[in-house]
Amino acid sequence: MEAGIDNFYIDNDPSLSINQVKPSLINVFPNPTYDGIVHIQGVNVPYEYTLYDISGKLIQYRPTNLNSEIQIPQKGLYILKIKDGSNVFFKRIIF
Repeated sequence: MEAGIDNFYIDNDPSLSINQVKPSLINVFPNPTYDGIVHIQGVNVPYEYTLYDISGKLIQYRPTNLNSEIQIPQKGLYILKIKDGSNVFFKRIIF
């Protein structure tokens, strides 16, 4: 049996308490992906994303002005970092 955190949200606004932090509205789908393509929706543009493999190796980086799709090169477990202004979101992706 495995336990862990799939999605989390970091807000750099020091005026917010833990109770005031809103859950992530960013949608990364499909997850798991069967063809290596995932879509990002619900993020304010412009934003940037960074894709890491499970060992922490940088796979992709892209600043973008659009809701986007990501092509994952090979099967595995990945961490997607999405930076939207001062907010940073992390999503686990399975391919």
